[in-house]
Amino acid sequence: MINLEPSIRIQEKLKNIFLTVATSILFCSISLTLLKYFGGDYYNYWNPDNYSNAKHIITFTGITSACIIAPLWEECLWRYCTFEITRKMFLNFKEFQIPFIVLTGILFGYWHEGVSTVFVQGISGILFGFLYVKNGFSYWSTVAAHSLYNLSVMVILPNFIH
Repeated sequence: MINLEPSIRIQEKLKNIFLTVATSILFCSISLTLLKYFGGDYYNYWNPDNYSNAKHIITFTGITSACIIAPLWEECLWRYCTFEITRKMFLNFKEFQIPFIVLTGILFGYWHEGVSTVFVQGISGILFGFLYVKNGFSYWSTVAAHSLYNLSVMVILPNFIH
């Protein structure tokens, strides 16, 4: 008898990754569209017309940095290290994991560019935190989701907002 459990688990993880990325992109799109019409510095941060480095971001180096290096480093720092240290320190981690996910997500957003990025990056950080826990504390799941999210936000999303 062949054990299908590992492949089912992989399919579930992939589904969770794509749901996280889709939710993050949807939330980012809605937020940036609202900011486009109601103003705000955060929209200007994403607007290629106002962002002096925008034309240089979509290069091999820019995409490699944003879609490979940053997700590896940021997910190690914000999900793997913080969650694993906290789980080892507190045996009752499960009791406060939702507030912990929210807190690390907000800090993740703030860490990117300060207060102006807490909203969008903070929400994606919260979603990445839930993905990390849902997929059995899988570092590679959040790296994959973060990479896909960054690629979408850098390359695809700007074409729909402007």
